[in-house]
Amino acid sequence: MTVERLRARPGAGGPEHQRGGQRPAVDIVTSHAGARGAVVDALVAAGARGLILAGTGNGSVHVDLLAAARRAIAAGVVVRRASRCTAGGVVVATSGGKPGALPAAGDATPAQARVKLLLELVTAMTANSVATASSGFSLPTIVPSRRRLDAVSCPHSS
Repeated sequence: MTVERLRARPGAGGPEHQRGGQRPAVDIVTSHAGARGAVVDALVAAGARGLILAGTGNGSVHVDLLAAARRAIAAGVVVRRASRCTAGGVVVATSGGKPGALPAAGDATPAQARVKLLLELVTAMTANSVATASSGFSLPTIVPSRRRLDAVSCPHSS
């Protein structure tokens, strides 16, 4: 399976233009009967940094997608579950009642969850960029001269 990404038209705006074209890839994968984990594996191989699994009902996902999502998490991809239903949200522990359920997107629709995750990843990337850019950089220490301090009067001193 090959996954190709469409490029945004030049000048379209958006986070990629604010960050020099380095917008993280966040994709939505719909869960359904017979869903294949190979889709998730292909998206991860194509560079996905985040995945939203659009589940049924309370956010349930097909067993093959669940296994592929766990592989994606192990590879460092952020995965969230959202519900395709218009009313209600994702049940927090939907994994057959077993621990280790995938993180839930709450009441957000898959599209809303995608935007939220994209913003979280951009914010984290920006914070990392600032931390990396500022490592080894220090502001000069400014020590006022004694004479300057003596010239300033304080209204509360006697």
